[in-house]
Amino acid sequence: MKKTILAVTLLFALSLSGAANAFTESVDGNFSGSINFSGAIVDSTPIWRWEVPGEAALTGWDMKETDGVVSGSFGEHTTFTFASKPTMTLIHGFMKTPAVSGGVGLTPRITLNEGVSTVILEGDTKSTVRLVATGRDAKNAAVADGTMEIKAQAFLGGVLIDASTVKYFGSTKAQTLLSSNQADFATTYPSPVAATNNFSEARALFGNRAMSDLSGAYVVEVSDYKLTFPTVSLPATWEVIIPVTVRVF
Repeated sequence: MKKTILAVTLLFALSLSGAANAFTESVDGNFSGSINFSGAIVDSTPIWRWEVPGEAALTGWDMKETDGVVSGSFGEHTTFTFASKPTMTLIHGFMKTPAVSGGVGLTPRITLNEGVSTVILEGDTKSTVRLVATGRDAKNAAVADGTMEIKAQAFLGGVLIDASTVKYFGSTKAQTLLSSNQADFATTYPSPVAATNNFSEARALFGNRAMSDLSGAYVVEVSDYKLTFPTVSLPATWEVIIPVTVRVF
């Protein structure tokens, strides 16, 4: 899903029939003429491109039953952690072309949601996301649901022109994604000045109309994976779905 706010520019041409850019004398004080309006409506909303880059790495997370840690007063839960799995990019995106200036309709907001919790990623610290884990036994019959807990963090940044100065802003991870993927980046932004900002500062720059030729990128990383199922019904196979929603404000 994507919410788009269009920044609309109206270009008017104003003329008086028979007397363009001139005063017409009237003996009796009366006047008859017409005013013609014409123009264009320009959709200045930038095009974002999104990708889930590590989807292949999210399969084949096999564990032995003996790797699980039993917890609860009566040992009712078994939890598996995946210490060997690194931090991975869940989703990332960048603006295909620069926006004329900062303002509304530029800044993405990413939400992760699956039954147990809804998390909006918009800070400089990791957020905990709890997801429903479904499982099946050796005979492919469904077992009681479990949960998967992950940590997620967002990185926002890009490059802009402030007065006549070309400079980076926000997260270096977002800056690298943008500079590596946007066509003609080096031509559009020659020798950007190095700079970084936290998430809220970067978001403020996205909305600042005084900034021109703004291009941005967004990265979401996940880590610290923890899977828990009821001990009495550990699955032979399991699956977790992470719905990701991107809206642009």
